[in-house]
Amino acid sequence: MRKLTVYLIRRYQELGGGTRLLNAQCNFSPSCSEYALQTIEKLGILRGAIFALRRLKRCNVRDQVTITNDPIPLGDTNS
Repeated sequence: MRKLTVYLIRRYQELGGGTRLLNAQCNFSPSCSEYALQTIEKLGILRGAIFALRRLKRCNVRDQVTITNDPIPLGDTNS
């Protein structure tokens, strides 16, 4: 399941991600897809997906002008 998820995220990134496909730009650094990819690789599919979904819930602020730095959580972070 983890390999499939990582593959799908990488494919999404190769196709241009939200900028090209959804005509939207991520408000965070790293981008939402990169954040999801890294958290899944570091924390595993379940915890990584939880963190990624929480991030995506905050990602639809269209009026935001600045990019927010939101670092990848460490492996010992409690969800």
